[in-house]
Amino acid sequence: MTSVSHAFTRAGLAVVLASVGWSAGAAAQDPRAALDPITSAVIKHPITTSSAAARARFLEGLREFDLGRFIDANVHFKAAVAADPDFAFAYLNVANTANSLADFKTNLALAEQHAAGASEAERLQIQMTRKGFDNDLAGQLALGQQLVEKYPDSPRAWLALAGAQIG
Repeated sequence: MTSVSHAFTRAGLAVVLASVGWSAGAAAQDPRAALDPITSAVIKHPITTSSAAARARFLEGLREFDLGRFIDANVHFKAAVAADPDFAFAYLNVANTANSLADFKTNLALAEQHAAGASEAERLQIQMTRKGFDNDLAGQLALGQQLVEKYPDSPRAWLALAGAQIG
């Protein structure tokens, strides 16, 4: 009889500990999730997608990218293009976080293919990336200047220009 009650107690304790572990894991995600509004606010240029799911995954990818978690960012950007196969800016970010030259080239080409439906800011960044890949620093800088002139309040525009300047 005692062993049955001990077994029941151990099983109950295991459930409680598992629940505590799960809630601690969820709490560990809170600091990163709290960055979502900040990530969204610092773009300050249009993000062109009609899919709320694609936008959410894209913003999660940007958050991970900003935190230096490029592999995690890539997973989110890929989920964004899975949710919206026409999301040019997400393809650009898949390219920029790619683990191989082949993946970079494929996703940059997809970004260019879908660029007609993107915002001007997104198109400029896609073009900047192409110019950089083609080793056209002058062209990349000119596009970066256009980007910051049109979106002077966008930290991401300035970061794109800075990336071109340090080449």
